[in-house]
Amino acid sequence: AGSGQLQWGSVEASRVLGAVHRASPRRAVALGLVEGRGFPVPRVVIAERSLVGGAGRARGGGWRSLSSAGGAGGDGETAAAQAGAEAGAEAAEGGAEQEEAAAAAAEGQEAADAAQARVAELEAQVKDLKDSSLRALADAENARTIARRDVENARQFAVTKFAKSMLEVSDNLSLAIASIPSEDLESGDNDKLKTLMEGVVMTETSLLKAFGEHGLIKFGERGDKFDPNLHDALFQLEDADLEPGSIGQVLKAGFKLNDRVVRPAQVGTVRK
Repeated sequence: AGSGQLQWGSVEASRVLGAVHRASPRRAVALGLVEGRGFPVPRVVIAERSLVGGAGRARGGGWRSLSSAGGAGGDGETAAAQAGAEAGAEAAEGGAEQEEAAAAAAEGQEAADAAQARVAELEAQVKDLKDSSLRALADAENARTIARRDVENARQFAVTKFAKSMLEVSDNLSLAIASIPSEDLESGDNDKLKTLMEGVVMTETSLLKAFGEHGLIKFGERGDKFDPNLHDALFQLEDADLEPGSIGQVLKAGFKLNDRVVRPAQVGTVRK
């Protein structure tokens, strides 16, 4: 090797490489083949390139030679080695940037997929919670409706048992009134009987009025149309004055408490 020439693998070349690496991280050592005397000769070219903040991205300029091969090749060999070093370094840098860009794109895609999966999971949770809250509200509303109905039924029909026990009193008064013929009441010899009958009628009227104030209504009269929901047909009879299927005779009057049948009327219907 000529003067100033660093031989490949020599101790001097190794020392130069170590010194350059320790001196500045921005310096790079490029190894190239320089044509000399008809066969390729390895040469060591120490070059430096301006870098930005350690990110590895070049900002203008190129590689600047700090040390060349020297010797027999002269300036031409040095320029060729420097050009080869620049090309290799730029190719390596471009490949690294492409790898970094691909890795960043992959990480971004993974983050987007994870975020989308998380959004879908949260939407499913929101839907489940909404359904649960709607079912809870519906159950609460049904419970309130049932409670209101039960309270109303208790208020309206609390006297049902008492009303049924009083129906017998009304029946006895009606039978007492029906047992006295109207001819006996019209004769002048029965003033006491007439007065007694007036008292019984007044008592029945007062009792029916008290029933009505509490929602207990009497029904079932001769000539009414038969209704199986309101009447119990015990027998049939013939009556030319009434239409077939109507009530011809009432044995016991019926009563309703707030439109609920407490006792159906026991009647005889006109035969068709």
